[in-house]
Amino acid sequence: MADAQLEIPIVYDSEEWIDSCKVITDISEGSATNCNDLRDLIEELQGINWKCEHELSGITQVLDTQGCRLFGFDNLYSEVLPWLASKILQIPKLFPSGIPMLRQSKSQFLLFSREQCVALLGALFLAATKYNHMALYEDSYTTTSQQCKLLSFVNYFTMMHEQPPEYLTSTFISFERISSEIKPLSHWSCLKDKLSQVTISGNLSIEDSPDPCLRIDFANKFIGGGTLLHGNVQEEIAFTIHPEMIISMMISDVMLDNEAIIIVGAQRTTLHRGYGSNCSYVERFHDRRPLDNLNRIDTHEAAIDALELMLDPESQYQDLLLEREINKAYIGFLGDSHERKEFVEKELNRAFEARNKEKSGEEEKKEEKLRPIATGKWGCGMFGGDPELKLIIQWIAATKARRDMIFMTFNDENLKRKSERLIEKYKNVNIEKLMTDLRKVLNEKRNDNQGSVIELMLELIESS
Repeated sequence: MADAQLEIPIVYDSEEWIDSCKVITDISEGSATNCNDLRDLIEELQGINWKCEHELSGITQVLDTQGCRLFGFDNLYSEVLPWLASKILQIPKLFPSGIPMLRQSKSQFLLFSREQCVALLGALFLAATKYNHMALYEDSYTTTSQQCKLLSFVNYFTMMHEQPPEYLTSTFISFERISSEIKPLSHWSCLKDKLSQVTISGNLSIEDSPDPCLRIDFANKFIGGGTLLHGNVQEEIAFTIHPEMIISMMISDVMLDNEAIIIVGAQRTTLHRGYGSNCSYVERFHDRRPLDNLNRIDTHEAAIDALELMLDPESQYQDLLLEREINKAYIGFLGDSHERKEFVEKELNRAFEARNKEKSGEEEKKEEKLRPIATGKWGCGMFGGDPELKLIIQWIAATKARRDMIFMTFNDENLKRKSERLIEKYKNVNIEKLMTDLRKVLNEKRNDNQGSVIELMLELIESS
């Protein structure tokens, strides 16, 4: 249900947490000496918190002595797990008022220390929370994408164990829910903002787009989607290689149509290759990106869920659905509120300086923009979205959000060529012109015109 609240993952005075702490205390004292011990202890914690048991073969298949040696986890049982268990036991001290949640219909900004994230992810990994991840340990020997998830978790804990304590306590990750009003198409259709710059990339991935940028997570409305189940596409891979993003799955209610979730500071710790069921773990990744003035790593992710159109793809050409997607993209493209506040302050200073320079005859500086959007075929593929329409929708939203855009076509050369032609024709107009032409074209699509959106847009502007 859209209005259902996510259950708080840990309730300190609950019987489940009290019983879990007994098992976790044993782990902190070194009771998990090998993969069989770990499997048995997690099985016990599953019974306490989930009242059921799930397949745990991945632990004994992947995290045995040979596997730990192969992947560089030699001290997993002797050092990392006892250390991790001690962090989990500190959760009530780390969150003295309870674990905060990002609830629906409320804009909210939460700042977690890396130590808090380690503790929560540790509790999740050991099945010591009410959040049931079910498939994390399944098929990890035969399915490379599931193995990648399990190894990424263990790699994250191993890397954090190697960090000095002050790194964990003094660096942060922010989780922000933006809840905004839905603006009607009439609002978007009269905007005079000149369209921002768009770069089309044929083979670049969103994850590897140049920094600084705002990377778009093609999200499920339940953020994180199938990361802890069997999902293995864009969102799930992003969460797997940035394990701290998984915290958002534990604290975020399902997104409404007028909401987005922004994550800043999640550290990438895994290098992977492949996509889908072929996604595989390669090795640890050392994230060298700088810290901002809130001591967050300079990684910005915006989670926006697209409409699921697979049952009726033609419906996306209707005004109501167009309105929904433009607003959803724009809300996500607003990005981090802290960065926006700094940008506004700079803009005010720039305007003041420009006024003084105008009086003195000096040349005015070029208009500044926020970090660019890194996106692509949002809501296409299995969701049934039209990639040509989604390009235009995101161009409009990026322009209004004061951002340029890098649009990845993921080796779709036909889309790349058509997109570049569209951008060349419309690059000097404003949102109003693009929206006017788009609505004319979508009206033709509703009347069974078989031309593609970009083809019809090009015909329209070339005939005017």
